[in-house]
Amino acid sequence: MEKWFNSWIILKKELGIDEILDGLFASIFYSLLITIPTILIFGQIITMYYYLLNLWVVLIMLVALGISMLQLLMWKKALLAKKNDISINLNHLFIKLLMIYSVIILIIGILFICVFIPMMQI
Repeated sequence: MEKWFNSWIILKKELGIDEILDGLFASIFYSLLITIPTILIFGQIITMYYYLLNLWVVLIMLVALGISMLQLLMWKKALLAKKNDISINLNHLFIKLLMIYSVIILIIGILFICVFIPMMQI
């Protein structure tokens, strides 16, 4: 994990915090353009098939993982577009970040399945 933090520090020195944040905000904006219609579609389907709510939570978790993977891919492409010869391995950085995102999404999904949905059905 120390190597991962050092890689972020080296990336910050090479590109600067402004260009890193610019790529991050651009990737979040474009992934939100995909996320908002997806949320609306899932909302409509869930209202029709409420008895399959646990299945829909699992599907939403999978879609959230896919969208987070797409967001990280767009962030990597934005950073490479700003400076093509980066000395660190961006794949290593973003794979670790994807694992962190995946664990967070998995924890939230399990909380919904085990805690929040049973509370709603009382």
